Amino acid sequence: MKQILIAGVNSPALEKSCGKTFRCTSEEEAGSIENFVREVKTDVILCGYDRFISGARHLSDISYREKVPVIIVLDRGRDGSPLIEHLENPLIDFIGDDSSEEELKMRMEKIISTRNTNMSLGTMTVIQHEVNRMAKLSVAGELISSISHMINNPITAVNLQIDLLRMDKNISKEAIAKLDMIEGNIERIISIVATVRELKLGAADRNSLVSINEETMKYIPLLHDYFINHNINITHRIDDKLPPVRLPSGLLKYVFLEIMLLLFHRCRERRGGKVDISVLSENGNVRFVFGTDFECGLEKIGMDDEAEVDRSDNLTISAIKADLSEAGGMIYMEDGAAGGRIVITVPAASI
Repeated sequence: MKQILIAGVNSPALEKSCGKTFRCTSEEEAGSIENFVREVKTDVILCGYDRFISGARHLSDISYREKVPVIIVLDRGRDGSPLIEHLENPLIDFIGDDSSEEELKMRMEKIISTRNTNMSLGTMTVIQHEVNRMAKLSVAGELISSISHMINNPITAVNLQIDLLRMDKNISKEAIAKLDMIEGNIERIISIVATVRELKLGAADRNSLVSINEETMKYIPLLHDYFINHNINITHRIDDKLPPVRLPSGLLKYVFLEIMLLLFHRCRERRGGKVDISVLSENGNVRFVFGTDFECGLEKIGMDDEAEVDRSDNLTISAIKADLSEAGGMIYMEDGAAGGRIVITVPAASI
């Protein structure tokens, strides 16, 4: 049975008709409309004309944000022109105070169907956006793999030139020191290229023993450079003797990198700040704790915000929750003015 909230309706017959078909609650019983809508699955707000006009902007905002349709009850002879602006919202409709029970049911079903259709279209749009993004990333991954192989040729040539220069008997100590520095930078390039080639999105179904260091910590230097370019510093602490975990191949790497990408999106507009990563063993689990010293807006994730980036984050966190849940793990998020905190818990492998 659908839940209807009745606010300021002066038509006893219409209220009676509503009560016959739907589960109805009055505004007096509910208290704050906004709190009631958030706490109770409210399908429609049936609102009197005067009540709507007195709080039109607030009610429109609730309707838009919480995806709750509003049906305005018009008295006979009432001028409806002040409603024109609000009727552009597809989740706001009106009905006469002398309408029949059948007319009320039809209006209710129509506006609820409109709401459901709009939400479905919105979800499909987000999914399509994610599919397109993943397709681009897939192409980018293939390109990176191809380019990384091409980089090996000039690197090999440079190393050969360095070896030839070292063989020169007249080479000075200063030149040798410079050659050592060049060689060190080349080794760093090789390490970065090898790391980038290993970045793969998604996870396979096959479970395997995963070493925390091998699967995640080796990306810290690369991520550190990425963040530091935006004045965000990364620090990390890891327990000395972490047990391995048994997870689908690639899942831990995927989760780790997606969380870091999410935090990067939410900190890149800042000047300064810190992301601290701790990995520890606790009660038969391995916990990844990502902490920031700046507010990240994590509490908004999952609230179905309209901003495209937020909807993308919603899908990312939903996917991570589902994947971790299947593997016996979980994710917890909290946020405040002092900073944000994301905790990933995965079970240690049983020996």
